[in-house]
Amino acid sequence: MSKKSTKDRIRDLANEIDVFDDMLTSLVEVLEEKGILTQEEWEKRIKEKIEERKKFLRAIAPDVKVTNLTEKDEEPPLKALTETEKQICKQLNLTEEQFRSGRGEKLQEAKPKSEFEKLQEQIDELKKKGV
Repeated sequence: MSKKSTKDRIRDLANEIDVFDDMLTSLVEVLEEKGILTQEEWEKRIKEKIEERKKFLRAIAPDVKVTNLTEKDEEPPLKALTETEKQICKQLNLTEEQFRSGRGEKLQEAKPKSEFEKLQEQIDELKKKGV
């Protein structure tokens, strides 16, 4: 059995997330059709759950930055590439734009982490600490 590449693992995870999204959307549509739940109630509940999780994380790890995954953070201005990043671009024959966007086919492991991945790592670290 061959080991999956990072690109394949990312694609598999994206597909799983898409399936979960479709499942939740379908469930909410059925609940709306039956008059059990409205879109507004559902969105309110999601926001409440996110706030509960943020409060919990702040309580157990006040030094960890907790971000809101439902609202897009303002993009900070682009920093100049580091020397290491420039070397990676040169080795992989990528432009700076390709490097920043993560679209280079060979670049999957150097792609910047999403807010979700950062939060998941923070949660994993807390679990390791037994919190």
